[in-house]
Amino acid sequence: MPRSLIIGGFILSAAGSAWAQNTQSSTHAALREWVRTEKSISDEAADWQAEQAVLEDMITVLEMESAQMAEQMAAVEATIADSTAKTEALARREQALRNDLKELSQVMTTWETQAQAMVASWPDPLKIQFKNYPTLQRKVTNDSAWLGRAQRWIELFREADQFNREVTVFVNTAELDGGESWQVSEIYYGLAGGFWTSADGSQGGLLTPSADGWKRTHDSVSADMAEEMIAIAYSRRPSVHVEAPVTVD
Repeated sequence: MPRSLIIGGFILSAAGSAWAQNTQSSTHAALREWVRTEKSISDEAADWQAEQAVLEDMITVLEMESAQMAEQMAAVEATIADSTAKTEALARREQALRNDLKELSQVMTTWETQAQAMVASWPDPLKIQFKNYPTLQRKVTNDSAWLGRAQRWIELFREADQFNREVTVFVNTAELDGGESWQVSEIYYGLAGGFWTSADGSQGGLLTPSADGWKRTHDSVSADMAEEMIAIAYSRRPSVHVEAPVTVD
């Protein structure tokens, strides 16, 4: 009986020792697994922190770039708005100019008809000046052409005004009695009147204005006076008192 107990106790002791060894091995394995897991978690946490820092830096950069883009877009929108406003203002000015040109065209069309009638009544020296303005010889093709055309008319009428203030001697060609062309000398006292004489002094007379051009009349007394006045104008004779061919009220 005692021997059996001893053997049983030995068996129990051996079994307990084996169980303890198995438990210890499991514990070590669990510890190693836990350490490995903790290390993995720690490594992943470290990697995440590094990635998070990178992401935060990227977010900061993106936010800065976004702010700059927003500022640039605002500037572009402001420029577009300003450009649109300027374009609209220019469009209004252009339309106003077109309206003004149209009104000018209507006024000038009527006025030019009257001006051409005045030119037809001018003496030959002034009509020659009119021919020096080819712009006024052409028809108007668009409203904007009146801007330059009106300026040419102003220049021409300034020349006419200057002519009206002066005594002008002019060599011309005229058809006299018999239908022959003669060279004549003419002297104009502004636009009031004048004298004329043929080159040989055999013919002469008065020059008088009319609606369809100046008229040449024959008068021997006026012919002598014309010759004398032209000689004075050319300084071939001293100045003397002579009667003007017209009276001024």
